[in-house]
Amino acid sequence: MRDGCIEGAPMRNVDEILESDEMKNVVSAVEALRRKFLPASSLKELDVNPVDMAYREKFPASDVLKLLLDEELYYEGFKKVLAVGFAGWVALPDDSSYRRILVIAAALEHMKSAAKAADRGDVLTLEQDIAARYVLTGPQFLIDVYDRIGGYSAFQIVPSVHDTWVRDSEIRAARSAAQAVCYLHHGVNRAQELGRQFAPSLNRAVAAFDALKERKDFPFEAHYVGRSLLHRRWSGHKETLALLYSASTIDVRQQTLLDVVLNGQFTYQSHRRYLGGWISRARYVAAYIFSRMADTKLTSDTNGVLGSGKMTQFAPKKLREIEEVAVMEQIERYIK
Repeated sequence: MRDGCIEGAPMRNVDEILESDEMKNVVSAVEALRRKFLPASSLKELDVNPVDMAYREKFPASDVLKLLLDEELYYEGFKKVLAVGFAGWVALPDDSSYRRILVIAAALEHMKSAAKAADRGDVLTLEQDIAARYVLTGPQFLIDVYDRIGGYSAFQIVPSVHDTWVRDSEIRAARSAAQAVCYLHHGVNRAQELGRQFAPSLNRAVAAFDALKERKDFPFEAHYVGRSLLHRRWSGHKETLALLYSASTIDVRQQTLLDVVLNGQFTYQSHRRYLGGWISRARYVAAYIFSRMADTKLTSDTNGVLGSGKMTQFAPKKLREIEEVAVMEQIERYIK
């Protein structure tokens, strides 16, 4: 386009097109279609932009979670963007660039799904394009999300998660943190069975890891990181620990929800059924395990993200036999 004119077309002023009565009629028709075929709640205006929230260096996890858990529909795609942002933050709290990759991929997938829904197997028609773009995708998504991720250029710049996210040590650190909480959960339960007391702490979980690392018959390096990386993940992101552990206890087909999150596969459309249970289990972790710790910030930081609400009690996953012997031997030393 040059000087308000369309390249290769008869000289037309774009402002003239935009301000024409015909364009007003088109907009009115699209708005009428949306009012007729979409739920009223999905048409209301929002004062928050999901992309801006997901892109922030300091991710607003509490605000995002409230939106994901409420019963509102908002416009199509709104919660899809927020959900991948939340999962990306749980996996890599410091990496806003990783969240950007997930957001762009989710936004383009949403538009692809809308186009597929309108497809009738023949040559694309104007009616199908209008239905896909302006009814199913919708103007607010196009403005708030598609334009914000770069518009047409997003198709060129979005990289694959697996091509760009080669951070095996960080994945294992997240898994190690989840497993550390698991060991402490076993310790609290064991103390309860004995009618005694156990004060969980990271150092006591580390003692269990150290015992495992010394065993020649346990592939420690394949599963867990050493104490320095574990300390860094635990101390730097206390508010994610309950989420990591509770996700590891939820089965999703042939894997756990933690696998889904750490592999960059979490989506609102596929996994929203697990979201409420995930959060209610994480609240239980804070109340049952973290509240017994000397580190009170762990509980307060966790509750600051999760808020108040339903808690779901659950038992820790059974440990492998080799693991159980080494871990419980260490944990039971601290039961008084």
